[in-house]
Amino acid sequence: MKNLLDLSYSERITQNINDLSISFIEKSFENYSKGLEDIMNTFGLSRYFLSRIFDGGIVPTVTSLLEIERDITDGWLQVLYGQREFTDYYNEISNRVMAGSKYEKLMNTYGKELFGSAKFDGEKVLAQNNHLILYYIPPKNGVTPNGIAIFHAGGILPYSDKIFRFLPEANFFERFTEKGFAIYSVELNGDKDTIKNYGELTLEKYVDYLDEFSKIAFEHNGKQKMIIEGYCGLGMQAYAFLMAKPEVAEERFKAAMTFVAPIDGRKCEILAEIMIKMPQNLLLTHFTIANLLGGGVVSGDSLRRTQDIALRGFFPKTKFGRFITGWKAKDYANVNSIEDLTPAQRKDLAGAYWISAENCNRYPVPVDLARYSARLFRIGIADNGDLPYTYKGKKLSFADLYKKTGLKLIGFYGAKDRLVPHQTAEILNKIFKDRYIHIVHENAGHISYVLSPEVWDKNNKKALVPNPIEEIVRVYNS
Repeated sequence: MKNLLDLSYSERITQNINDLSISFIEKSFENYSKGLEDIMNTFGLSRYFLSRIFDGGIVPTVTSLLEIERDITDGWLQVLYGQREFTDYYNEISNRVMAGSKYEKLMNTYGKELFGSAKFDGEKVLAQNNHLILYYIPPKNGVTPNGIAIFHAGGILPYSDKIFRFLPEANFFERFTEKGFAIYSVELNGDKDTIKNYGELTLEKYVDYLDEFSKIAFEHNGKQKMIIEGYCGLGMQAYAFLMAKPEVAEERFKAAMTFVAPIDGRKCEILAEIMIKMPQNLLLTHFTIANLLGGGVVSGDSLRRTQDIALRGFFPKTKFGRFITGWKAKDYANVNSIEDLTPAQRKDLAGAYWISAENCNRYPVPVDLARYSARLFRIGIADNGDLPYTYKGKKLSFADLYKKTGLKLIGFYGAKDRLVPHQTAEILNKIFKDRYIHIVHENAGHISYVLSPEVWDKNNKKALVPNPIEEIVRVYNS
């Protein structure tokens, strides 16, 4: 081809026009293809929503109405056939109606008061900033310290990280303190109404906060290496910190462990499906609007609805769903104070408030952290261990973490977990090899490690096998 400078003016004009035309055609085809992909995704998303609204809303509503009709009719027939006293039947139906009518109020009062209420003897605040707070929780009174400290990387989690303090009688931290562990717990320092500039918390800031707080914890712990821990979505936030600052990870931690953490989000089909079906332009627009008009956060309502639709689980959170819950648990009719609650009722109301719209709305997710999570579900982890995100322009990679540290990794998963299947962590097996311990507990679900303290007792018939505490101690001491 001739040099462009050797061509005549008219020839140069003609060639420029041809180049522009080719470029226009290529861009047009690219945009057409992208637009067509988004249109197809939109149709797929519509069908997805319709099927889940039917399965998660219409079907349980009809089923619940039939159950009410059956309870009323069967009881009345028993009265007519002399199998039951009318006063007994009347009292039962009255109690069911009363319990159903009271349930939502009980949840929003007693449930709210109970949820996240666990406090521990000797716990104290070591540091705090606008977004996060660092607590020290010593081993339980009367227990011999085992010399191992857990650094809990908490903070931003849908429905709040108060779940780890669920109830005084059922929480995550006590499973460790009762076995002699010390806990350094990073937690969100309030909610959207009390934290100024909530939406300004980015992944980069979170990484820097963990650096700052882990240094304080490390020094408080006598410069003894700790185990960093992240539960569910907090796991990949903790790993981002370790990858961004491998020299810090090597200095302060001997191991990293996660519980039910979605490592490669693509393997979590129930949650990933809705993210993949959602047109990318729609997702980007949503994040942009959240930045401009939503204070830099993705609202709790948006997160809750997305998850509820994915799980077909929105009916129990409706007013009628709450009524049905009370109808089926007629003893709530006799509850007039928090002291009247049975242990089962305390757990039920605290759990119902945890997943309620009111609680979720208090804890939105900053846009940057939501974007990080979305990419893990839409794009996932590359075969070489690279994450689809950076820290201050620096690549984040499991491969780099493996090469630059001697960290041992432990991943705990429940075989009955519908949200996060254990296959999500296959990449860790591939990259960390014998430095990664992958444990699947056959009878555990997504939140069993928090809500079922009895399964941590190796003498219980429903005990987790292998026992998490024994595995953690073994890995730390190896």
